[in-house]
Amino acid sequence: MHINDIPFKPKLLGLFMLIGLLPMILVAVVTDHLASDALVDEAYGKLVSIRQIKRAQIERFFAERQGDMGVLVETAATLRSEAFAKLTAVRQTKQQSVQRYLTTVSDQMATFAQNEMVVQAMAQFRDAYGLLTIEAPLEDAERSAMKRSVADYYSKQFGVTYTKSNGGKAFKMDGIMGQLSDRALMQQYAYISANSHPLGQKHKLDGADRGVSYDLIHKRVHPIIRDYLERFGYYDIFLVDDKSGEIIYSVFKETDYSRSLNKGVLDKTNFAQAFKDARKLKPGQITTVDFARYWPSYEAPAGFIASPVFKEGKRIGVAVFQFPIDRLNAIMEERAGLGKTGETYLVGPDKLMRSNSFHDRDNRSVGASFANPKLGKVDSDAVKRALKGKSGTEVIINYKGNPVLSAYAPIKAAGLNWALLAEVNVAEAFSPVDGEGQEFFKRYQELYGYYDVFLLNPDGFVFYSAAKEGDLNTNMVSGKYKDSNFGQLVRDVIQSKKFGFADFAPYAPSNDEPAAFIAQPVVHDGEVELIVGLQIPLDGINAIMKEREGMGETGETYLVGPDKRMRSDSFLDAKGRSVNASFAGTIANNGVDTEASNSALSGQTDARIITDYNGNPVLSAFTPISVYGTRWGLLAEVDEAEVMQPVDKITYAIIVLALIMVVVIVIVALLVANNLTLPIRMSLQFASELAGGKLHLRMACTRKDEMGELARSLNSMAEGLQQIVGDIRQRADRLQATAKHLGEVSNTMHDGAEGLRSQSQQVASASEQVSASMQSISSATEQMNSSMRQVSTNAEGMHQNMNTISAAAEEANVNLSTVASATEEVTANMDGVNRSAEHTGENVSRVASAVEELTATIQDVKTRCERADAESRQASQNAQETVGVMSQLGSSSQEINKVISAIKNIADQTNMLALNASIEAAGAGEAGKGFAVVANEVKELAGQTSDATKEIANRVGDIQSNSQTAGYAIEEINTIITGLAQVVEDILGAVEEQSATVSEISHSMGEVSHEAQEVSQRVNEATQGANEVARSVQEISVGIGEVTQSVLIASTGVEEMSRLVQESFQASDEISQQVSESTQAVTDVSSKMREVNGAAAKMGELSESVQSEAQDMADISKDLQSALAKFELEAK
Repeated sequence: MHINDIPFKPKLLGLFMLIGLLPMILVAVVTDHLASDALVDEAYGKLVSIRQIKRAQIERFFAERQGDMGVLVETAATLRSEAFAKLTAVRQTKQQSVQRYLTTVSDQMATFAQNEMVVQAMAQFRDAYGLLTIEAPLEDAERSAMKRSVADYYSKQFGVTYTKSNGGKAFKMDGIMGQLSDRALMQQYAYISANSHPLGQKHKLDGADRGVSYDLIHKRVHPIIRDYLERFGYYDIFLVDDKSGEIIYSVFKETDYSRSLNKGVLDKTNFAQAFKDARKLKPGQITTVDFARYWPSYEAPAGFIASPVFKEGKRIGVAVFQFPIDRLNAIMEERAGLGKTGETYLVGPDKLMRSNSFHDRDNRSVGASFANPKLGKVDSDAVKRALKGKSGTEVIINYKGNPVLSAYAPIKAAGLNWALLAEVNVAEAFSPVDGEGQEFFKRYQELYGYYDVFLLNPDGFVFYSAAKEGDLNTNMVSGKYKDSNFGQLVRDVIQSKKFGFADFAPYAPSNDEPAAFIAQPVVHDGEVELIVGLQIPLDGINAIMKEREGMGETGETYLVGPDKRMRSDSFLDAKGRSVNASFAGTIANNGVDTEASNSALSGQTDARIITDYNGNPVLSAFTPISVYGTRWGLLAEVDEAEVMQPVDKITYAIIVLALIMVVVIVIVALLVANNLTLPIRMSLQFASELAGGKLHLRMACTRKDEMGELARSLNSMAEGLQQIVGDIRQRADRLQATAKHLGEVSNTMHDGAEGLRSQSQQVASASEQVSASMQSISSATEQMNSSMRQVSTNAEGMHQNMNTISAAAEEANVNLSTVASATEEVTANMDGVNRSAEHTGENVSRVASAVEELTATIQDVKTRCERADAESRQASQNAQETVGVMSQLGSSSQEINKVISAIKNIADQTNMLALNASIEAAGAGEAGKGFAVVANEVKELAGQTSDATKEIANRVGDIQSNSQTAGYAIEEINTIITGLAQVVEDILGAVEEQSATVSEISHSMGEVSHEAQEVSQRVNEATQGANEVARSVQEISVGIGEVTQSVLIASTGVEEMSRLVQESFQASDEISQQVSESTQAVTDVSSKMREVNGAAAKMGELSESVQSEAQDMADISKDLQSALAKFELEAK
């Protein structure tokens, strides 16, 4: 309010009071100012001192944290190096052991296949196996009985064990028995189903007792090879015939024994692959096939190593070892140096186990891994690198999803490519456990008060956390917490390779509470090997900032971040402005956005009175503080009211004195003011009448002083106003008429603008519809192009299929030619059978002639029987003497046989020792060459001894057999001679019976001749059937030729279709270009119409504005006329 606006009387009162109170107020103000300055200066000095102390403490706190990080990094680097070195040593030891074992197996395989005893055994087994059906031909009944016995073994003994080993899955016998040849059936019956030894111990049978050559060889060779298998721990040893692929010998006699690897149920197995690969090798070379499920071993994984067996430069077979899993497991399960969580294991190129896992035997033993590859597979980064031939050590996620320190290397031996991994849990590797069972870094966290301690891979993966919150086993670079402040810090540290800091921000793994972090990498040769992170404890910061000595009742110190949120808890608003509440709420309600905080964050250091976050005036001493390059604000504040409390007491006393003086001054001022204000009130009343519109009134003016002059001036003013109001009333009438005309013009403009805008909108809408249609045409064109591409792709596929069908037809034609040739051979064979039948008829005729001659001979026998009677008596005496001599000869043969048996056993043992010596010499390399020469010499001497012993044994056996036979024969002769007289009479009776029998034989010969003719007739019918097959084959061949011609024609059609598709592509591109040009033109039209529409809209707005102004003018005119009506220009 201006001073001239104050009424005269109050103004006079105020002047009197000002004159009276001003001196006293000046004295009070000076006194108050001096006291205030003194108190404020003292408070500022104290606040600045506290501010500096707090700053030094905070800087020292963060410097200590960086020092802790340096020590921690060195410790982590040392622990990491020691763990890697230890695990690398374990990996190298295992790698050498596995490669040495595989090399030994390879050497043993090569030596075994070239051993003379094995070569001879292969040759003998091969020959004896081929003679099985000749030496012991099968009758139908015997064959059926054997099949029942073998089938019973498959379904009961083998099938039950198979089901147990495969989680209840039944063994399918479809086609199993039907693929057994007679020889295979005989062998599986004799050595498996009829073998009295239980399942799994069939190898204990040295040989069957069928009286065939195979059993004799098996009894001699099997104990030697069995001993070899048990000595070196193989699962099984096989000898396979080179041509037929039949397994002619097996130690353990599983269900693969005597089956063929060239066909049937074993043809697609890895065993068959090993056999086929070995047939391509030279003497002394080996081939290895990796593990795969093998049904004869109950679907257990089986690996095979094979080498060809040559005799006199010709390959006669293949020797095969079935790998023993237990030897590899024994090497890999040795846990020296692996601690509690360490393990070593092997993985194949199929990512399946080649040794048992220590931590997951249910799913990742070798058997379980192959049985359920989905659960048993190991596909870690370390496995992938090792299978690519790389070696290294790093922290990875293992097959159980846990972070582990992994030392990996390839295993390349015996033709195999495996991955060897030595792994230990990172917590055990990088954070050793003390005597109380507590981890090093966990102990460190508790001792130094950190919220958490982290260890990370160079790629940002958190493999260790002392607090074990949700960020453990996540990737801070690419995982779900990559956008957190810790994630950003990790990326910065990886890039800069230096110490880094992340300011407080909500951190999800810590329940979204604010968290700050520091991190530093372990760098070696310029590369980050490990990252150590610390989650800074807020308690340490609060402990410094909440120390309030010398701060009074309202004093506090606190920290503010660049985001204007708290970095320490407030004392005055502990609930609303704690660090947690600050980040959970808003800056306005829970942060600090004051003059002091903003100045500190801008880099200023000062002390002044400001309004704090509670809206209260406070004395604030503030300064910036650098936390690892991040600027915070440190504020020390105390309420102004607490500082100014002594000054307020002085001010109160001065106010009481001033009030007393005001009462006195008011009384004096009222007396003076009343005398001066009466004329003024009269003038005010006259002016009020004028303001009411009574312009014809006039004021009486009798005084000569300033008040009289005032009255005269007021009268003059009333006359002037009366004239002005009359002029204004006339002009208001003209203004109203003008406003009405202007409104009519604006309505006309508005109607025209609305019409123009409606028409432009219709044109724009039509343009947009045309544009949409063009876009639809463009989309259809693109879809047509896509379809054409698909047609082109299908045409190329059809062309390739046509070529494949043509090739298959040609191959079928070749096969039919083979069938035709085979049919011709069948026809030729039928012709031979026919000739044999005719020859049989001729033989029958000759037998009939011989029968007639036999009749005559019988008559001659009768005569000679009479002479035999006399000679028999003399022969009886000579037989008695010969019996005695044969008895002595048999006793001597028995003694010789015992000596020969002892020599044979010695020779066999010598040969076995020579074989083992040769194997050990081969494994010793260069150092064993001299020993190998001696071993070979011993082996040759043993062989010669064995051969000589066999020769002697054969000869003595012949002598013994012949002597026994001769003794028995002589005794029978003596008996016969003794009763020869009686026999002669019997012979005469028999001669008569034989005559009758001869007659019957003659009759039978006639029937045989008739049957021979029938056989000849059926052979002719079979020959005709074979010829009919040949004709059918010829017709099929012609049909295939026609198919081939049709395929060529179809292929030509496909090429023509591809050409047409290309032409369609070109046409489609032209259409697409035209559509694009049309669409652009329509778009331009639509744009112009929108401009027209905008202009119409602006015209409409302008007309509305004009109409509004015209209405305002009309309103003003009405208001003006209404106002003028209040004035009275003349007296009523």
